[in-house]
Amino acid sequence: MTTRFFRLTIMVGVAMAVSALAAARPPNIVFILADDLGWRDLSCYGSAVHRTPHLDRLAGEGMRFTSGYAAASICSASRSAILTGRSPARLQFEFVPKARPGRQSWETALQTPDYTLDLPLEERTVGEVLGEAGYATGFFGKWHVSRHRGRYLEWSDTHGPFQQGFAEGDQEFGSHPYGYAKPNPPLDRALRGAEFPDDELTARAIEFVRKPRDRPFFYLSLRGKL
Repeated sequence: MTTRFFRLTIMVGVAMAVSALAAARPPNIVFILADDLGWRDLSCYGSAVHRTPHLDRLAGEGMRFTSGYAAASICSASRSAILTGRSPARLQFEFVPKARPGRQSWETALQTPDYTLDLPLEERTVGEVLGEAGYATGFFGKWHVSRHRGRYLEWSDTHGPFQQGFAEGDQEFGSHPYGYAKPNPPLDRALRGAEFPDDELTARAIEFVRKPRDRPFFYLSLRGKL
């Protein structure tokens, strides 16, 4: 009886210590979303065309959710669901935030319903929730859940990441063609003997992750099409 009680006491003590350690040191969180990445576009899911060794390693050492689905088949609606945890239909955010049509024609037999152009500020995002929990929050890349401020996909200064829970961030598109609005677009730069062009978005994300801090971080990158 004494031995069993002693073992039980040790087990409870270890469990409490592990729980206390987990509470004292929450995990860092890195979330990366890639537009239009097909479920078989990674080699760990059977692609014979793309080599993705680093993502394959993450999949092998972590968990794979093979029965998950995107909340929407269009980027802005899907992003709004990821940020808020709510369905696009409930948010009434089911399209991209365009006040006027682009190259596509909107002349249809059906009347186009009203839709949200800016993710409402009263919606609580994962950035706000984790920021209040003590996380250093960073957002890098394509926001696209509000109207563009100036050029295409430029962050809104009233409904951007900094207004919805993210303390640090950069809207640099790196070597993606979206960055061509800037002088000297990244894909036109000299490779300087390297195999690939420099990617400023990746460099700034690495800087955020490696920054010395005394609290956990939440890094969110919603990238454009690969």
